[in-house]
This record gives sequence, structure tokens and C-alpha cells, in this order.
Amino acid sequence: MATDRTAPLPPAGSELTTDDTFEDDSKDEATLTSILHLYSEGGFDGIFGVTAEGLVDCSGCDTDSSPAAVEMHSIRRLEGASDPDDMVAVAAITCPACGAHGTLTLQYGPMATAQDSDVLRALRDRRDDDLAPPHSAPGEMSTPIESSAEPIDPINEEAAQIDARSPDASDQINELVEHAESLGRPTDNIG
Repeated sequence: MATDRTAPLPPAGSELTTDDTFEDDSKDEATLTSILHLYSEGGFDGIFGVTAEGLVDCSGCDTDSSPAAVEMHSIRRLEGASDPDDMVAVAAITCPACGAHGTLTLQYGPMATAQDSDVLRALRDRRDDDLAPPHSAPGEMSTPIESSAEPIDPINEEAAQIDARSPDASDQINELVEHAESLGRPTDNIG
């Protein structure tokens, strides 16, 4: 079992650090393989690595780039099921040279190399764009700190909670319609 680590976006222009990138959220069954597969299905199918010099290597164009020039659109953190010190972060990134989208897997925590730690801190944080969910792989369930693109409509939420088989469903719908009308809201989608 892996632990999902998520956190809200840091302020724009702030430096990404391993300490403030993630917070404990919940346990899940995600594996590194499943996360990489979801990113690949979401269009991040390139493969990136870290060189001994601490540069980001794009396997698509074979260019080594400064991590400060590499945009990170999403990051997903995993811990080993049997060894919590086995910690990896999968970053969805874009090559500044060829524009390829792909993933970069980095160790962090006590087992991280100096290069991995430096790269993680130096990536350009672009999790505020819409290329991927900021703290999960595309297609993964949303975490509680992520908000949907559209706000939840309480009238529609109440309507969805009404059990049509209930003997008082008609009364509940009528009350909800009256409430929506009193707020000047459309009622054609209720009931």
C-alpha cells in the first residue's frame, strides 16, 4: 500500500521544496506502475531522467536541461508499502527543448540523491495550469484539497439526494422547487 501525499499549490513564483510540496492525506492502493500508466494515458508519455550533473534528460530529443527551465504540471508522491523510506515523486513535466510531455520519477526524503533533491526543488511549478491535475495522475480520484472546475450547486445537490421511490419524494421536490424559485433560480432541472 502506498501513501498519497498532496498539498495546495504554493504561491506563484515561490520555490518548490520537498518539505512544503506534500502533506499526508490518505492511504491508497496506487503503485508506481499504475501512476506512470495514468500519466501516459493523460498525454505525459515521454520519459525523463536526472543526469549525474543534476540536469533533466529528455529521452525524446536527448537534451539535458536545467531543472529551472523545466515546467512541472503535476506531481504525485508515493511511499513504499513495506518501507516508508522508499519515497518517490512522479512529476509530469514538459521538455523546454522539444515540448515533449512526460514523467520524471525522483527519490525524495532520506533515500534521495543530492541530484534528485536539487531537481525537485528547482522545477518550475506550473501546477496551476490545466494540463494535468496538480496532485494526482490524470484519471485518479480527486483528493479533498482539489476543487472541481465548477462550484457545486446546492440546489442540484439536494435534488440528487431525493429518493424518487420515497413516499414523500413529491413533497421534497415541491419544497426544493419553491426554495429555488425564492432564490430566482431555474427549476426546470429539478425533479
